[in-house]
Amino acid sequence: MKVLGASSTERVRWFIAVWVVCLVIFSLQPLRFAAVRGGTVAHAAAHALAFGVPTFVLVRARLSSARELLLCALLLALSIELAQHFVYRNQFEWLDVVADFLGAFFAILLCSLYRTRR
Repeated sequence: MKVLGASSTERVRWFIAVWVVCLVIFSLQPLRFAAVRGGTVAHAAAHALAFGVPTFVLVRARLSSARELLLCALLLALSIELAQHFVYRNQFEWLDVVADFLGAFFAILLCSLYRTRR
């Protein structure tokens, strides 16, 4: 397991893998910070950042197309929400899925605007 001496592509893949594992663990643990409980602006921003950061990294590394990234973000968001629904018996939160998707979308948009200005 040679991470630090790995190529930049391998480091990006490790970063994304660790990010997604942490995202799933954090999403499925029962404790929530008061600042990011459902229905707050901070909650939506946390969702957007949680999906926007890895999308931004992958777009900048040019490891996936925008379409693939949006599809993966949508599938991951749906999977997490379904798991929360079945594990905790809470209502499925479509707004969380939308915030996740928009985080990925705006990360792609930000990268494309950056490329056009260069």
